[in-house]
Amino acid sequence: MRLRILAIAIVAGLAYFVVQNKSALPAPPDSAALIREIRGQASPFRFTLNTDPEPPSYNSPIVLRVHVTDAAGQPADGLAVEATVSMSGMDHGAQHSILHGKGNGVYESKVKVETVGGWNVDLTAMKKEGKSGSERLNMEVVAPQENRQPRNPNEDDSQ
Repeated sequence: MRLRILAIAIVAGLAYFVVQNKSALPAPPDSAALIREIRGQASPFRFTLNTDPEPPSYNSPIVLRVHVTDAAGQPADGLAVEATVSMSGMDHGAQHSILHGKGNGVYESKVKVETVGGWNVDLTAMKKEGKSGSERLNMEVVAPQENRQPRNPNEDDSQ
């Protein structure tokens, strides 16, 4: 019984101490800032992938448009940027492409994929001084949309 009372007194004392000194405790770190810091240590560049058309479709040219920023979030020009496109989880081979700079951190190249599904886009950027970074992004390729007008059910198509 005495141990139980002693344990309750200790817990109550610790709780009182924590409540009284709450303002002295450091604020929890900003998780977004931590993620940016870790990414900055892993790669000096950030990549954003867009495609034309959006969404990309198979058996037609797809423009890969990659926006590259440096660790400070500024557009990164003058880089050698390459992409390797391969189907996620499949061994259909990979397509290697060199992207050409368009200015303001934008790089483009055309690729053509053979089937619908998830595709990996492994990007690498390298500065002349040797600083490089890479990242794997994904794109979902869909079937091409047919450019037909919807059928009018009132029309006779027996001709």
